[in-house]
Amino acid sequence: MHKLTTFFLYVFLMDGLFSVVDALSSLHSANAGPNPMGVLFSLSVLVLGLLLFAGTVITPRLPKRQILPPVLFMGMCIIWSILYGDRGELLISIAQVFLGAGMIVGFKNEDGQGLQNYAAVRPFFTWKNFLLTGSLNGVIFLCVAFFIGLGITQKVRLGIEESTGRYLTIQPAGISLEERRFQRGDKEIRLIGMMHIAKSGFYDDVAGSLPPDASTVVLLEGVGDKNHLMKKKLDYGHIAQVIGFASQKESSFSKKAIVGLKETEENKARGEKPSKLEYQVADLDLSDFKPETIDFIQAAQTLMDSSNLQEAMQKYPDLKPTLERGSETVGADILDKRNAHLLGEIQKALETHTTIVVPWGARHMPDLEAKIKEWGFAETTHSSHQAVFFKNKVLIALISLLDRLPADEQQADNTSR
Repeated sequence: MHKLTTFFLYVFLMDGLFSVVDALSSLHSANAGPNPMGVLFSLSVLVLGLLLFAGTVITPRLPKRQILPPVLFMGMCIIWSILYGDRGELLISIAQVFLGAGMIVGFKNEDGQGLQNYAAVRPFFTWKNFLLTGSLNGVIFLCVAFFIGLGITQKVRLGIEESTGRYLTIQPAGISLEERRFQRGDKEIRLIGMMHIAKSGFYDDVAGSLPPDASTVVLLEGVGDKNHLMKKKLDYGHIAQVIGFASQKESSFSKKAIVGLKETEENKARGEKPSKLEYQVADLDLSDFKPETIDFIQAAQTLMDSSNLQEAMQKYPDLKPTLERGSETVGADILDKRNAHLLGEIQKALETHTTIVVPWGARHMPDLEAKIKEWGFAETTHSSHQAVFFKNKVLIALISLLDRLPADEQQADNTSR
């Protein structure tokens, strides 16, 4: 036991030393990668630490005062790295070196006994140690696991918000989507983040925010399929019913858009100017996508049609190859190619209309916003539409706690407005 504990402390110390070297290297060169030996020591100290942490429950021969501090330090480092990234890496590494050295030197000086004598005078197993240490370690493990889970949840939350340019935000009250207005002279562009599934009131709110002016055009999202390439239409209605939400396809917004499209087409056929705002489809056709992307969408629809999670998991192995092939093309087709086409439609609309409204998925918005700002548009106002309301008190408390957690500086900068 004493040899294993001594070995762990020296590995912990060496891991700290390699971490200091890596931290200094990253300060000198941003492209410096981790030292392979440092990675090996980090993995070793993690595995050994967990084994010894569990071992203290079984035998009192493992000195808790020498094992628990490094193990708790590792847990806090994991939580820190999730929340803060590499911030403070050098100071943490130096602290690890001092802690490791202190554990080694301090224990040997305690009562003049080293690790070998400490282990020799203790029994291998006692019920008192098993019950007390087991309870203590269980509490420590649950606390560390909770904060690690909390940090990961925060990271995922910020990642979602960052990917949508904070057009979608997750707050204690629920999920909100932003509407931002941009002005250049007498021209205005309104970007409205949308979701395929939300509370029905969200779509009512968006539909009610549309300006009634005849100089306004709403550029609608919706991939066509003139060649009937899809065996089954992509539909979120089933999932919406399962979770008690409304599908955008069946919402007040879509119904208003369908009527508006028909009126716009009738006005154009008669050669008349519209008496109120126009609606236009500004999306691509499915034939513009690569075959792998079409197969990916079809496979995703098959999963969505599952009546429960178990059924979806049973389908997944057969669909996995199709989903993996499509994952290489879906981003370029579904996001980049459609955004490029939409930007062209916005430019055309600016020639004939004063206000252009773009109610598209929130993930499209960051690129669209960046481009129209390049055109000279500046944001004037913004508002939010509540898409989902959280009612579960535990979930509300969790999101409230996440709001109090700090985040990695770089990610926080990217998600701040």
